[in-house]
Amino acid sequence: MGNFYNIHLKKRISLKNIKDFVKFFPSDDHFMTELSISYNELGLHAALINSSIIWYEMASYVTEDTFGNKENICLKLGDVVTIQDEEYSESFAMIQSIFHHKSNNNTYFAFIIVTWFEEINQRHPILECPFFRLLTANDQQWRRIFPITVVDQVNKIHFVSSGMVEQRVNEDLWIKNEFYFTAV
Repeated sequence: MGNFYNIHLKKRISLKNIKDFVKFFPSDDHFMTELSISYNELGLHAALINSSIIWYEMASYVTEDTFGNKENICLKLGDVVTIQDEEYSESFAMIQSIFHHKSNNNTYFAFIIVTWFEEINQRHPILECPFFRLLTANDQQWRRIFPITVVDQVNKIHFVSSGMVEQRVNEDLWIKNEFYFTAV
């Protein structure tokens, strides 16, 4: 992971619209546990005393790798991202929420909440691309809150809802488009 700077959160979500955007609420004890784990990843090891959270629709920042290459990153709700995991290597998730939280030292840190994709070991019969299932809140067994800096590259992957391809409504099945690429 490289350096991250110029983090900007955009399009603040008003309190009256918050329920339309946020699926995982800070009143939940599990939320605070995961937030604490995320702070530990940032090297901040303390109990959380502040409850100041503000929700956003978008985030942007700049990453710089060890060779000095810079990339502008822009994330928005609903984006599919790749998150590197030590145990499972490359995993895919959809951004459900973006927020900042006031830490104990009165500094704000940006975080994302994701919903994971699970590969179901089936392939589309014609496209031969793998199917994935978007996990529901009840299926979530993996951690969901991460520092925004876990996403160090934008949209290396592309998912399409299977309902768009097969003319049927199945919101939790997605096809990983293996033919999608970025021209250099």
